Amino acid sequence: MTVQYAKELHDSNILINAACPGFVATDLNGSRGVRTPEQGEAIAIRLAILSDGGSTGGFFDHAGVVPGDRLGEPDWVGGTLLGQSLARPTR
Repeated sequence: MTVQYAKELHDSNILINAACPGFVATDLNGSRGVRTPEQGEAIAIRLAILSDGGSTGGFFDHAGVVPGDRLGEPDWVGGTLLGQSLARPTR
C-alpha cells in the first residue's frame, strides 16, 4: 500500500513511507519491549522531517531501509535517508 500511494503521489510534494519502531517497551506489552519509546520514535521523526525530494515508497526501521524482498514487494524508494542512497525505478 505504501508503494501504491507513493507512486500515485509521485508528482506531488507528498512523501509516503512506512516505519517500524521495533519492539518498544509499553504498557500494552507489559514493558517487555527491548527499545525505549524514545528509540522507537526516532525513525518516525526522521521520516517526518524529510526534505522535498526525500525518500518515498519505502519501509524503514531504526537501521534504515527494510529491503522489499522481506515484505514480498519490490524495493521502490527514492532520495536519501540515513546516509543510504536510494534509486528511483524507471517507469
